[in-house]
Amino acid sequence: MQPYRIALPKGGFVDLPGYFPVIVVVLVLVLLGYDVGSAIAAVIAVGAAARELAAVPATERA
Repeated sequence: MQPYRIALPKGGFVDLPGYFPVIVVVLVLVLLGYDVGSAIAAVIAVGAAARELAAVPATERA
């Protein structure tokens, strides 16, 4: 997984692990009232759907 780069003031950067956005999404879902298992399942489902869409050529998408 590629690192997630965050730009800092004055042109600096911080490289975070590639799973950082996933942790943020799960944390937000938990703060919205979902339980941790459901939040993780939602992230996995979104990842699987994105992988499926990436495998289908753009001309075949409806």
